[in-house]
Amino acid sequence: MSLDVSKLPRVSIAHLPTPLEFAPRLTQYLGGPQIWIKRDDCTGLAFGGNKARKLEFFLGDALEKGSDAILTMGPVQSNHVRMTAAAARKFGLECHAVLVGDSNAPRMGNFLLDQLLGLEYNLIPGSLDDLPPGLVEQEIENYMTRLAESGRKSYLVPPGGAGPLGELSYSLAAQEIEAQSRKLRINVDYIVVPVGSQGTLSGLILGKKLLGLNANLIGISVCVEGTAESAGLPSIEDMVKEAGKLLKAQVEVSGDDYELLFDYVGDGYGIPTDECISAIKLLAQKEGILVDPTYTGKSLAGLIDLARRGKFNKKDVVVYLHTGGGPGLFSNPAIFD
Repeated sequence: MSLDVSKLPRVSIAHLPTPLEFAPRLTQYLGGPQIWIKRDDCTGLAFGGNKARKLEFFLGDALEKGSDAILTMGPVQSNHVRMTAAAARKFGLECHAVLVGDSNAPRMGNFLLDQLLGLEYNLIPGSLDDLPPGLVEQEIENYMTRLAESGRKSYLVPPGGAGPLGELSYSLAAQEIEAQSRKLRINVDYIVVPVGSQGTLSGLILGKKLLGLNANLIGISVCVEGTAESAGLPSIEDMVKEAGKLLKAQVEVSGDDYELLFDYVGDGYGIPTDECISAIKLLAQKEGILVDPTYTGKSLAGLIDLARRGKFNKKDVVVYLHTGGGPGLFSNPAIFD
């Protein structure tokens, strides 16, 4: 089966397909399983990352609706905000965001890139983990009202690109992994993915269900449990169901379709753990591949721990989805001292 999205508005942003690379030295170091890395850090667009796939559909929808300004939301060091701002600029649109974080945040990492891209923003002081329920939605609504009053026709890209169009893009990524694994003659047993706003995992679940894939999906959260709900995001089950409707498919999700682990968050979102820092250094020195301290580093630390605890057989093929985030390495270099 092939997933047909030809009738949906879409623009060309991501460099696809992204590579699927074997990680021989990491595999040898762990003594198995066979680790392959899906390089969605190589999608292009302002240092790349998984949001490029999602933005193809969101920007396509925005342009079809005649929007002239894009609004989104995320923490100060958000990869999603950085890439949304870049996508907006690529198509000649204004870029706006509601940011959450330290009001005295230094111009480093993604926050520096946001400003180079000319992002206009309002900042909510605090941490993503402990915002009062409903605050984000209210701030976004207020911002959209101000844009309308100034004569702008704004389009909201949901936080993290978590919306039916975003999830749909990752059902196509599942199809891409399936095609590449077939060409490489490997049978994928597990796909491990970082989870923030839950959209990427939801899209992979949709692809797995519609394509009949056998791979087990493991999401490793970088936020404390309940963060997505506090931000007003739907459940994973609802995300999959709504994205499926875009393909005229009725999809029901059960607990057997995926695992979501909160064991590797540490002290909270954006606060790297010792294991995260060790994982970043390990992958850099074994494979020359860089991951960040907020998303990919924590999820890689989780994968390494699962391998050491015997979650996988030595011959299992595990695909690690590298969702990008490289600029985050430059947001707080002191953590590597």
